[in-house]
Amino acid sequence: MQDPVTWEVIPPAQRRARSWADRPRATLVIEACNDGEEVLLPVVVGKALNRRRKRGELRKATRKELLDAVSDLQRSCAKERLFEHLQRRDMSKGEVASRLARDGFPRFAQEHALAVGERCGLLDDQKYAERFAHRKSNGGWGLKRIEMELGKRGIDVSVLAGWPEDYLEVEGEYRRALEVAKRKHVSEPNACGKLARFLMGRGFSYGIALKAAQESLG
Repeated sequence: MQDPVTWEVIPPAQRRARSWADRPRATLVIEACNDGEEVLLPVVVGKALNRRRKRGELRKATRKELLDAVSDLQRSCAKERLFEHLQRRDMSKGEVASRLARDGFPRFAQEHALAVGERCGLLDDQKYAERFAHRKSNGGWGLKRIEMELGKRGIDVSVLAGWPEDYLEVEGEYRRALEVAKRKHVSEPNACGKLARFLMGRGFSYGIALKAAQESLG
């Protein structure tokens, strides 16, 4: 039978993170039988654990009991962070997982939170892709850029059923390119080439971009 351990949570040093990956962590220090170990935790988990300590909980916990409690807190805090992230803006599963990883949550806590999000209907990459494609195509983006940006968000369009026809008006790709071209002012010389390159940067294919540039310039 394991003996109770002595433990404390040390908050991170007050410093500004240099990057998302450099976010500070709290440190759980466990001492048992003259042997010590340290476990890095997301700050929010460290604070939750300290609240339990102040309430007098886990003071006589064994190492296993303490680490089991920490795992439970990792899952519950990751779930709460997921809700907070989704309240700010619409996100894909990949984006949420990336945010949770940056917050310092381990893989098992990330997977638990994502599963909760899917069960609640808050995370659905197919519906997210549909909303994203509709919004960005209306904003003047071409198909290629939409696909690239979805990929950055962890969504492989090749596995989406009905892509792209069921998600945006593919037949309207040239019309959208022409509308964008007519709103863009370019100067001579080589105005057509400049405009075509601009449209390609917006995600339109070379053929569509060149045709739309030529027509818009008369």
